[in-house]
Amino acid sequence: MPKKLGEALKSVVGEGYGEGEEKKGKQESVLMNTNRQLIFQFLIFHPCCNMRKVASELKMSPPTVKWHLDKLSHGGYVSSSVVLNKKVYYPTMMISEGDMVDIMEAVNRDKVGMTFLSIVENQGSTQGDIAKEMGVSTQSVRGYTSLLERLGLITTIVDGRHRRYFPSSKLKHMETAMRKRIRNFRKFLLKRFAEDRLNPSIDLSGRRETQITIRVSRKKGVFKIPEEPFTSSVVSLIGGE
Repeated sequence: MPKKLGEALKSVVGEGYGEGEEKKGKQESVLMNTNRQLIFQFLIFHPCCNMRKVASELKMSPPTVKWHLDKLSHGGYVSSSVVLNKKVYYPTMMISEGDMVDIMEAVNRDKVGMTFLSIVENQGSTQGDIAKEMGVSTQSVRGYTSLLERLGLITTIVDGRHRRYFPSSKLKHMETAMRKRIRNFRKFLLKRFAEDRLNPSIDLSGRRETQITIRVSRKKGVFKIPEEPFTSSVVSLIGGE
């Protein structure tokens, strides 16, 4: 690559470019890079986000995030699917493809996720109740609740002129299935980390989260994995991870 082109690419990609890449024939894991660790951790708590959402939340430029997502994908740590003509990303082995990708993509849209959280916390709410709590129009809430109904996450009871919303039984089934998947995801990560010579160690003492630490020489990275990723993803919209 010509020197000027290389410098131009570095300026476009921005922070974190080349950090932890191959040096003098020595190959390092793609996760021994601070920005990639931040992106991977974000996706663990917010699976099925698109690139611009990740960039916005982590205060990184879109080209930077795209660069690191490509590296994580090529390294086998991140997978992707297309939802509504947008590519969304999630940790490999954490999310089953199909309906679960659509559901996680939807609840990671701020207003949709907040609508669902409002219904979970205030069961029997009307569109007007939700609109008042969120500070948005009832027309907007109508669109959010319509999507949540199509995904099977909420049910509706007609009460006179009002429609009252409740979380469906699907949430409980989803959390049960995802707890099992999270256990397999942890095993997958430990195996991959070991294969990449990252010397992983796991701390299972947390009630809501598992912590996996990786170490190479003096470098260290820590990843937190929620026991209930769907709930964690929704709750984090109002100030969690």
